[in-house]
Amino acid sequence: MKNNHIGASIRRLREERGWSTVALERRSGVGHSEIARLERDPEAGVTLRTLQRLADTFAISVSELTADVAREPDEDPMVAQQVEALVRAVDSGMLNAEQALTILRNQGFLDRRPSVRAGR
Repeated sequence: MKNNHIGASIRRLREERGWSTVALERRSGVGHSEIARLERDPEAGVTLRTLQRLADTFAISVSELTADVAREPDEDPMVAQQVEALVRAVDSGMLNAEQALTILRNQGFLDRRPSVRAGR
């Protein structure tokens, strides 16, 4: 079943491990207030860097972390394919999160997706 937001996936993974938000903060470097915000706000934007830190902490890929998140189809299927390719490249280590964000920024994708923010 698809979750309505990334926070539901984060909470599920955190609780499966018996971690508090503070424990996840210590392990990931993502602030516990940011984790709590993501878990409670379905409209919360999240950076690729934060997703990468959390995925690394849970020992999974960004794709696995976001697999249960409901997605709306993109208006342009080519854009969706490009983004998926970038996520796979980050997951495989071919690119780091900053390089992927630079590519998205240069293509104007971040201008069209205000909930994705660069850096933290």
